Amino acid sequence: MKHSLEYFSLYYLNMWLTHDRLYHESLNNGTHEEKLVFIKQAATYYKVARNLPKEYDEDIGYARYEPVIKIIDEVIASDFSVDTVESIKKVQDELSRAYGGRCVLSITTKLLWLKIRDPIIIYDSQARKALKTDDGDLSGFYTAWRNEYCAHSKAIATICAKLSSVSNTLAIKKLLIQNTSKTYQCSLGFKREYLICICGTSDSNI
Repeated sequence: MKHSLEYFSLYYLNMWLTHDRLYHESLNNGTHEEKLVFIKQAATYYKVARNLPKEYDEDIGYARYEPVIKIIDEVIASDFSVDTVESIKKVQDELSRAYGGRCVLSITTKLLWLKIRDPIIIYDSQARKALKTDDGDLSGFYTAWRNEYCAHSKAIATICAKLSSVSNTLAIKKLLIQNTSKTYQCSLGFKREYLICICGTSDSNI
């Protein structure tokens, strides 16, 4: 089944209202304990917990995800304004060292997006495949993503401009919650996660 950009913008709006906004607010304004709680929830929700093994935090005396909080607490949006890709890689390297040299590129972009949002773009395996970039090539992924975004920027801006008027509509929210476990393709041929990433950059006024 295929869906429109309108569907995916609303799909992400529902995700923002029910999950990501809580994570974002906690990472920026929460207490240390609250950040640990919401990082754990986010890791479970995004199914990345297995890539951050307990043997590198909880098993050696830290609170679960304590190393993550220490690293993410230090980042600010201006760190990524000049060379976003290189700045992301620096954070990736820190997280990787903290968790035994594991590949944490996707996790790093998810955490950074939850903390600062723009100019971060989430590196997702399905989005990467849709954009036909090489695995691990963050620079190529960013270039391809931005090109695709520019190609549809007018349509995206028009759709996202309407989101604030429906953000508190319970009927729509209830509708959006249905079938959230399924993966759809939109009419452009991109996976659901790719459109979530695109529309997710335009929710700052919601």
